[in-house]
Amino acid sequence: MISVQSGCNNAGEGALSGAALGALGGMALGSLTGDMGKGAAAGAVIGGIGGAVLGDQNERRDRRRYDNDY
Repeated sequence: MISVQSGCNNAGEGALSGAALGALGGMALGSLTGDMGKGAAAGAVIGGIGGAVLGDQNERRDRRRYDNDY
């Protein structure tokens, strides 16, 4: 898993980790209503999108800092 993620950018890494965390959260919430699978799927999609957006924002911020330093 480390070798796969080492080539990813911040948005890609954020999407992967967001999807994993979202799936866990969705699974937990879905189990309360008796539909763990749908909760996990919805959580993975929402978490993946959110993680990609946050990762992209972090990458842009880092790029701006780097550009301002030079």
